[in-house]
Amino acid sequence: MITVSIVSHGHGKMVKNLIGKIQRRPNVSRIILTKNIPEDLLLPENAVIRIIDNRYPQGFAANHNAAFSIANTQYFCVLNPDIDFDVDPFPELLQAAQGMPFHTTQIE
Repeated sequence: MITVSIVSHGHGKMVKNLIGKIQRRPNVSRIILTKNIPEDLLLPENAVIRIIDNRYPQGFAANHNAAFSIANTQYFCVLNPDIDFDVDPFPELLQAAQGMPFHTTQIE
């Protein structure tokens, strides 16, 4: 239902924590993690987690646009790696998005 895009600039521990929390959320069907700089992040790439290793650093828009281009869900959510939450935010976000048309507009 939701693809979450995260870009890491050496945020290893924060990213692992965030992905651990997101994976337990039933509304999130895909996580796209972009490693913008080389770093050792031992995360399993599987049906839920897709990892993109950049050859060279890119900007905010370029990284999330690349993730958006391979997203295959109705909803797309950009999260910074330093986000933390205890309560599942996705049901409320989906409720707010209901009735809004799906757009394929990329960030510029």
